[in-house]
Amino acid sequence: VDDIDDIVATAATELEFWVKTPEEKAHIEELSTSQVLQEQYWTRTKGCVRTALEETLTLMDRYGLESEMGHKEVGGVKATLGEDGSLTHIMEQLEIDWKYSDAVQAADNELFVRILIRETFRRYGLDVTFLAKPIEGVAGNGEHTHLSIALKLKNGKRINLFASTRNHFLSIYGYASLMGVLKNYE
Repeated sequence: VDDIDDIVATAATELEFWVKTPEEKAHIEELSTSQVLQEQYWTRTKGCVRTALEETLTLMDRYGLESEMGHKEVGGVKATLGEDGSLTHIMEQLEIDWKYSDAVQAADNELFVRILIRETFRRYGLDVTFLAKPIEGVAGNGEHTHLSIALKLKNGKRINLFASTRNHFLSIYGYASLMGVLKNYE
């Protein structure tokens, strides 16, 4: 106990969203089949979607948010190549992750990143939605919020209180915290 300098709580978000070209729709059956086959999961983004995604990650870094990853998620279909060489009928699901912070800052960062994503993709003629279930029968937008509690020792070392043990996926503190979140979720 005498070696403990501080107790540090952190949070981080994995933010999923759908991106599409306005006024163009993909067929639900095609989206559903692609999802089941995982045809889009982690495939390379292309065209204006790739440009908008890369620009978003660059802007996040400029704002000090330390982006960690941006990639395709499970939902989506291949875009169509238009007569002018641009992609049309874009309908895909993406995810962006960034570095953890304390819980209040993580919540503020998420609100900022949502605005940054929406405005960046809009500059490339794309619509974005963060709705949980924007398309019936197709993968919704999940959001994973990672929580951590660590002891910061006086020597600078950190000890993760949720770290797995030899026989369990979480420590007793991790399981107790998870049960507390589930009990108080509503």
